[in-house]
Amino acid sequence: AGAPPLAGGGHGPAAAVAAAAAAAVAEGLCGGAAGGHPLSPPSSAAWGGPGSAAAHAHQAPRSPSFEMQQLQRIAFACEQRGADIRAVFRVFDANGDGLLSPQEFRYALSHLQLGLSDDDVRWLMARLDTNADGMISYEEFLTHLFRSVPDPGTAGIGRAFTEHYAAQDDATSRLWQEVGRAFCERGMTVQQVLSLFDGDGDGVISRQELSDALRVVRLGLSEDEVSSLTRGLVLNEHGWVSIQELAHRVQQGASAEK
Repeated sequence: AGAPPLAGGGHGPAAAVAAAAAAAVAEGLCGGAAGGHPLSPPSSAAWGGPGSAAAHAHQAPRSPSFEMQQLQRIAFACEQRGADIRAVFRVFDANGDGLLSPQEFRYALSHLQLGLSDDDVRWLMARLDTNADGMISYEEFLTHLFRSVPDPGTAGIGRAFTEHYAAQDDATSRLWQEVGRAFCERGMTVQQVLSLFDGDGDGVISRQELSDALRVVRLGLSEDEVSSLTRGLVLNEHGWVSIQELAHRVQQGASAEK
């Protein structure tokens, strides 16, 4: 998920102020000057393409406390520069695609002067890359920082976390409404839908099985939308989705359309 847009985006005075603020953050974080992005990453040949972080992470195992310490150092470095974590992510995201590549992550951390080796950065990159796609999304970056900092007020991390997931909840609710409507239009009852997902009738389904089933029924959902639907479900102690939980979501969606 990309970082949320700066307030005042668009054209006119508000946009000019936002652009000036972003430039100031970049200069404060990186010691750069206006004109030419201060975080333009070096050639990918020096670092490797997507997936390289995970490929090298096994070379030097580190403890979870190391991860927490480094994330706290990132947060404190941003706080000391008076930078909000959302603006910081935009600076880190040099090409503006909403994701941090290994090159962007390495180059950005070098400007924070944390004294991390290349192996340290590779290891940390692999830890933050929860879905192992070789990139760090805004959501991955923000979630790991929120779990690591003792004070959620640091660099506005707590506020950013709350606002991001509130927006995600709204979007997910709308998606479940679309799913409920689609099943209703096909004349399927909730029980028929549940039977479709829970083929063996054991009352539980894994997130992966649910994702696969949503793709099979061809509701026109994108990969990101399927991920959003499954990510918000409550899991039991074994990591499975209760069929009752799924029934509740489908019924809510169908009811909202009546």
